[in-house]
Formats: sequence, C-alpha cells, structure tokens
Amino acid sequence: MQPHHPPPPQIPGRLVDDKEKLIQLKRHVAGLCNVDNLRFVGSQPVSFGSRDLSRLEREDYWVCEKSDGIRVLVLIVSFPSNDQEVYLIDRKNEYRQQDGLFFPHPMDPRRALGNTLLDAELVTDYDPETKQETLNLLAFDCIVGDAQNLMSKSLTSRYGRLKEWVIKPYQKMLQEHPSMRAVQPFGSVHLKWKPPSENSIDFKLELRFPPLPGRPSEPDFTAKPVFQLLVDDAQWESWKASGEQYDDRVVEVTWDKAAKNWVYHRFRDDKDHGNHQSVVDKILESIRDGVEAEQLVSHANTIRTNWKEREKSAVSGAHYPPSGGYPPSGQYGGPPAFVAGLGIRR
Repeated sequence: MQPHHPPPPQIPGRLVDDKEKLIQLKRHVAGLCNVDNLRFVGSQPVSFGSRDLSRLEREDYWVCEKSDGIRVLVLIVSFPSNDQEVYLIDRKNEYRQQDGLFFPHPMDPRRALGNTLLDAELVTDYDPETKQETLNLLAFDCIVGDAQNLMSKSLTSRYGRLKEWVIKPYQKMLQEHPSMRAVQPFGSVHLKWKPPSENSIDFKLELRFPPLPGRPSEPDFTAKPVFQLLVDDAQWESWKASGEQYDDRVVEVTWDKAAKNWVYHRFRDDKDHGNHQSVVDKILESIRDGVEAEQLVSHANTIRTNWKEREKSAVSGAHYPPSGGYPPSGQYGGPPAFVAGLGIRR
C-alpha cells in the first residue's frame, strides 16, 4: 500500500461570499501590487536542473527546508478608524477573513499595521507523542509592507521588513498582553525558512472502469479502473472502502524511477485544475535532468568560495566621502543580513 500523506490543511476563517466585497478586496490587492488584473498574485516555483548548478556558483541563494502544505497570501487591510481586517487568500483566489488576528504598527503598538500582503503556506505538524496536529501559518515573503510596495526590493530586504515590521511587533504584543493569545486563530508566531519546490505534478484524476462481463457497453464500477498512475490493489481497496469520490479530483503525484510510473502522493482539493502543460513540461525536464544530493554537495566548496568573494567585493566596493565632501551617487554594497521567515501556530 502507498505511504500515507496527509491532505492539505483546511483553510480557517469565514469565506467572503459577498460578490461586491470580494471584488473590492481583489481590486485592493491589485492596487497594492500595481497590477491591472484581479487574478491570484502569488509567484510560482521554478524547477531546478543540473544546468542551474553554475548559477549557484555565480549568484546568492538561500537554503531552506521543504514543507508540504497549501499556498496562501496573508492580506492585512487597515482603515482610517484604526480598525484592521486580516484575510487568507488561496490559489483559487478565494478570501477567508480571520477573526481575532491583529498586527500592531512597529512604531506605535496602539496603531494598526498599514496595508500589508505576505506570501505564506499553511502546514499541519503532527506530534507523534501527543498524537495531536497543529496548524501553522508559515510566511516567507513580504510583498507589500505598511502600504509600501516591496516587489522591486531584494529578498533579503523583504525578509527584513517581514521580521522587523510584522513578526517582532506581533510577538511583543502577545508578550505584553498574554490574554490575547486565546483569540488568535493560529496562536503564537515563530520564524521559518522559505520552502523550495519539489518534483511533483498536479493532475486531474479521471477513472476509466472496465466493462461489465457480458455487457460491454456498461462500466463495472466495482472493478479496479485503469490508471495512468501507480495505484496498487491495496490502495484501491482502501479508496473504494472510504466511499469518497475520486473521479475528477486533482491529485499530486511524483515519479517513481524504479517503477517508471507516476505514484500517488495526496489529493489537492485546494485546487480546481491540474498544472498547465507548460508547467508540466518544465517539471518533466527537471525530473530527467534532476540533481541528486551528492552532486549538489560536490559543488558546495566552489559555491561557498565564490559567495565569500562576492561578499568581500561588496564590502570593499563601498565608497566613502572624503573629508568635507559628499559621497558619489550610486549603490553601496555590504554583507548580506541574516533574516528568517514567519510562522503562526495554533
């Protein structure tokens, strides 16, 4: 039987089903991001192949753990009255309002943090000792912070804004007012690295049942259907016994090199459609041209050496004004700042 993988967590909050308010919120997000459409504004992951190893030697990057959850954006809406509303936005571009969640302004905790948009992921952690599941909201990017569009800033700068303007004031508020923890939809805040992509594809599952014996024009719904997916008999019997609908659902799959087939990972009921053909093509290329851990580790020394050289060049390249003079215009280098991400736990 295939190993068990938990389904994506359910997104908490009250679904915004008022069409007029939903359009207003989407227009608000489009305005914050300076885009002329009302679609989901989150970026998409990029597949990694062996050709990218040389890029790691030339460019700075972050190493992070892989979490397995559901992508969301966190929208913080502030009003002149100092009121604030917080929403989670999923890939379907649906909005869910979060009750009891408030983010104070970093300069004055009595004020509400201004309009802000964070990129994040909802994950479920399982504690084998207590047998309890904990829902975490892990934010890894600040797209807009306190009404300032940060999309043209570096990731280091955006992460710094996330930490200093969102996380720290929120943590301080809960420390000074412990009673507020009881009304938080997720609980306390912690830091986390941004997760990378993995080589999995989302397909829409279509079941094709064999015909009934003696009645070839009618499908046999009790038989195991024909899959373009590796589903063993035990897995199918488990699915059948559950009574759930499996046809026409989006399923996340990974490629099994030994079996030379797609293997079920989990259902993605948070999605209406499978990956676009262009996305599938890129992932397939990454699978064929994948980088094993040993291959990546073998480049570690070169990657680190080149990074240290860039760091030295950035520091030595900084310009300082002569006595009594003015500095020339331009950018001033410096060592990268250490930053981390956000998570909200309940």
